[in-house]
Amino acid sequence: MVSFDKENARLVIGSLIIPYPTKQRLLQDLIANAISYGIAILVSGILHRFFAVKSFRNLWGIMGKKKGKVFIDSETYAWIDWTLTFIIGLFVFTIMEHVMEHVIEWYKREKEKQKDS
Repeated sequence: MVSFDKENARLVIGSLIIPYPTKQRLLQDLIANAISYGIAILVSGILHRFFAVKSFRNLWGIMGKKKGKVFIDSETYAWIDWTLTFIIGLFVFTIMEHVMEHVIEWYKREKEKQKDS
């Protein structure tokens, strides 16, 4: 049986209880995810600035013209890229989730102050 408990804002499906997402929570998650995704793309771009993948174009790193770059094989590049992107993205997501919670609470307080004035 599926029911919605309005008092506690949750969806009840049999013995499974799912908290109902509020607009504040959806907005907070959307902004935190968007910023984390953007940072992850920046990390990938920064990684591309310092590393070059060995390939046929640069004769597997022998004739590389990319000065200041370290030549690594594609599997190592993929692992470094995935690991750094994941760790930094997760870190930024956690921070942004915390910051957004405080920003939304501040916005609500300011909005209530304007209504009272």
